[in-house]
Amino acid sequence: MPKKKSKKNKKFREAVERELIFKEDMQEYAKVVKLLGDRRLEIVLADGETTLARIPGKLKRCRVKLDDVILISRRDFQENKVDVIHKYDDKEVKNLITYNEIPSKFACACTDITEEIQSDIIFEENNDEIDFDDI
Repeated sequence: MPKKKSKKNKKFREAVERELIFKEDMQEYAKVVKLLGDRRLEIVLADGETTLARIPGKLKRCRVKLDDVILISRRDFQENKVDVIHKYDDKEVKNLITYNEIPSKFACACTDITEEIQSDIIFEENNDEIDFDDI
């Protein structure tokens, strides 16, 4: 009988820091707004423009979720569609914000920049009282 591989023999991989990739000509930073399926995304750019993006086959194994920050490349032949080049993790997003490459509104809740975002949000209190006895 063949031997079973035990899970104890697997070693944990150390996290390797990736080199931070900055945008170049015909590239922009974007945030994922909606997952459409079939490797298509709806994204919002830094200027507020919403567009359709496509994940190419070479990034098929890259898991893209809502509110992820990505680097996209514009197409010459289709102005309203773009291709995803790179996906940034939370640490890289923090670095891009500190370098003023992306606006702080691109930060997700898991980054430690929520204080800056919360100062921009104004909560209004509703002082209307509801009497549940009337219902």
